Amino acid sequence: MPFPHADPTHPDLAELICGSGPFASIFLAPGSSAKARARVVIDRVPIPGTHAGAAIAAVEDESAESQVIIVDGAAQVWHFDVEDPFALDLARFGDVPSLGPLLETRQLTARHAVVTVDDDVFALTGFGAAESATGADPIFEALDHLGDELERRSPEMIALVGREASVLDTATQLRRRLNRATINLYPTDDIDGDLIGIADQVVRDAASLAAENRTHELAQFRQAREAGQTVEGAETLTAIESGAVRRLLVHDDLVGAAAAPAARLVDRVIHAALVHNVAITMIPNVAEGQGPRSGVGGVLSDETIPATSDVHAASDDEASDDAPIAALG
Repeated sequence: MPFPHADPTHPDLAELICGSGPFASIFLAPGSSAKARARVVIDRVPIPGTHAGAAIAAVEDESAESQVIIVDGAAQVWHFDVEDPFALDLARFGDVPSLGPLLETRQLTARHAVVTVDDDVFALTGFGAAESATGADPIFEALDHLGDELERRSPEMIALVGREASVLDTATQLRRRLNRATINLYPTDDIDGDLIGIADQVVRDAASLAAENRTHELAQFRQAREAGQTVEGAETLTAIESGAVRRLLVHDDLVGAAAAPAARLVDRVIHAALVHNVAITMIPNVAEGQGPRSGVGGVLSDETIPATSDVHAASDDEASDDAPIAALG
């Protein structure tokens, strides 16, 4: 089995992808009495007792955030807190974990790193960092070392906060090394006083960039489809498993049991994409003419497309000008 995608922003998913099923996946909206609400959706599926007991034990009964709880066949539990609220509670049970709603929340904002610049000292701050912060925020006294760390984290957007002259100079240097990332400047003479307001603006800008990326990927999919370079629906799963797909576009709403068969296809293609290192873009529920039929489609990899395809060459050139979207980003 290929090794799961080594996306530095989501190391928490690698072990889960390698786990054995069946899997119970529970999605809970914020609020009180979460354990009781979990029992209701678990009974509705239904989910077997061992999985159900492990899942309910992991639920935080009072939470201001949404929760995702996944239990594998060995009763190992993964718990994720999600800032963006789910609209309803839902449970799913199948031979692969249901990860679409979790990935979608993580793609609502582009992966971004926030760097405060104070003379020749550079700090990756806790908010907006490209990976979960552990302990103190990393501080660098050499721009080269900061560049090394940013290359390792591979953010789509870098926010530079500090005095105008300092952030301008830092941006010039970083663009030479990180030319695929969007670098935004947030000049201020009072970092400590302005940081909260700047943080809000950074998140808004990261959300706008994520929306632009989704729009771009949908446009690229339509262009590739016109050239016969896509697969859609159930055929996407086979194509991913055979190594023929370079990007998966998929829609996965939190919906009720009526849509369970479609949801299982979505779960399978997402899981296959993670296992086979295929980039994933979660997309809104768009009309079939604007996106893949049945909400599932793949853009074929370069190896499966004839070299004479002018359309694909143009697509690659255009994509090189945009910040990349990582498989789980």
